[in-house]
Amino acid sequence: MVSKDVLASLGQGTQGIRVAKASLNDLAVAVQLAGALEALTQRWGGMVPDEIANNKEGEPFDEEDREQAQRVLAYLIDLAKRGSLDRVVFGYSVLVDPRNRFVDPDSEILEYHTDTMIGEVARTAQPRAQWTEEMGDAWWWAFPVDSAPWRGRPTDVGWPGHHTHWTPLVAAGAAAAGSSVAAVSAPELVRGDHG
Repeated sequence: MVSKDVLASLGQGTQGIRVAKASLNDLAVAVQLAGALEALTQRWGGMVPDEIANNKEGEPFDEEDREQAQRVLAYLIDLAKRGSLDRVVFGYSVLVDPRNRFVDPDSEILEYHTDTMIGEVARTAQPRAQWTEEMGDAWWWAFPVDSAPWRGRPTDVGWPGHHTHWTPLVAAGAAAAGSSVAAVSAPELVRGDHG
């Protein structure tokens, strides 16, 4: 069993690190390897992986059977040589490291971290009809984009009127408040100021 210290060390310094991405082949090998290990360690008696079983109905695994153990070991080694399990494991470790704020550390399933969702929303222009006064100031865009966005609200004096889409105002630097992204309030910006 891997200790918590070892798991913690895997994430040391991963924020901003560039890790080789697992290829589709690496992922396929990892899935095959996981399937083989699951078959061998089934709760009610392990089975030799189907790919090397001596019969189609399945072959019970007997770790005392030297020939069978050698056949299984050779299969596992061959599988491991076909792809990089390191890329799969370490890539996943970086993905779920809470300091990277990509995956929600409090969720039991893979879900985006709140900061990642905010960033994605900020990248996608929304139609004017989806903006409400409670949302506050936003970046307003005219399509096709051929000029800087307008900053403010459609209810502001000086609203140009031709902007059809908006993106929320977000800024980095709220780490002290526990988030890497924070909404910028109106007093912090001059309304109607161009980007």
